[in-house]
Amino acid sequence: MTDEKSAAGAKTKGGNGATPGEAARGGATRSIMPLFYSAPEALNPERHAALGLDPGEDVGFAAKTQAIPITLAEFPAACRTYPIVFVGAGTPQPVAIVGLHQHENLFIDVDGRWAAGAYVLGYVCRYPYILVREISGENFALCVDRARPRLREGGEMPFFVDGKPSEWTEKALEFCAAFQRQAGATEAFVKRLQEHELLVPNQAQFTMKSGDTVRIADYSVIDECKLQSLLDEIYLQLRSEGLMAGIYCQLISSQSWGDLARRAQAGM
Repeated sequence: MTDEKSAAGAKTKGGNGATPGEAARGGATRSIMPLFYSAPEALNPERHAALGLDPGEDVGFAAKTQAIPITLAEFPAACRTYPIVFVGAGTPQPVAIVGLHQHENLFIDVDGRWAAGAYVLGYVCRYPYILVREISGENFALCVDRARPRLREGGEMPFFVDGKPSEWTEKALEFCAAFQRQAGATEAFVKRLQEHELLVPNQAQFTMKSGDTVRIADYSVIDECKLQSLLDEIYLQLRSEGLMAGIYCQLISSQSWGDLARRAQAGM
C-alpha cells in the first residue's frame, strides 16, 4: 500500500473503489450514507486534534442490521456461521445474513457484544473509520463517524499526536486500506460469477415455533448445478484465478440457515 500523509490528514492513494454507497467529496459524503455511518468526516489534524476514541467492544450500532456486507477474503471464516448471499442490482454485493427479520441481528446481545466464538465481520470491525474518495477521484481520505458514542475530546486513543496521525489512526488506515483492496477483489469475483451466469435468485423459508412463516427473498446464490456444468476450461480458469474457494464457501454457507433459525428460536 502506498500511503500519503498531508496536512489534510491520513490518506491512501488509488484503490479499487469504495463499497456501495461509499464516496466522498473532500470531507462531505453523498446523501446516501453507507451502512452504520451518519456523520463521517475526513480526519484533519486541526479540526480533530483534541478528539479520540475510548476503547471498548460495544458493537450495538449493528444490532438492528439483518445483512452485513462481506468481502471474499472473509468467506472461509464466515461460511460456517452465516449464510452468504448476493443482493442488489448491477454487480450484487455479497452479504452475511445475521437475522431472520429486518432490523434484527441475532449475534448481538443486550449489552452490545457480539456472540462469543462467532466471527466478527470486517465491515463491523472497521467502524467508525471508513475510506472515502476525494473529489479528485484519485485518493481516498480516512474518515471517522462523528456520531460514534465512544468518540470524544480527550479520548484515550487520540486521532493525532503532535499534529501527526497517532498509532491508532495508522492502524485504522492500514485496516481500511486492506478492506478496500478486499472489496475490489470481491467485486471482481462477483463479476466473474455473472459472466458465467452462476448467480440465480433464491429464497429461504422457515416455520417458527409460534407457527409464523418467515420468508427471506430478493437475493441470489451460486447455482451448484450450473457450476458443475461449466466447461472444463472455464472451471480450470476460475480455479487458477483462486476463485473456487470462495465459490465453495458460499455453497457451504447455505447450511448455516438452519443454525440461524435455531438461534432465532432459542431467543424467542
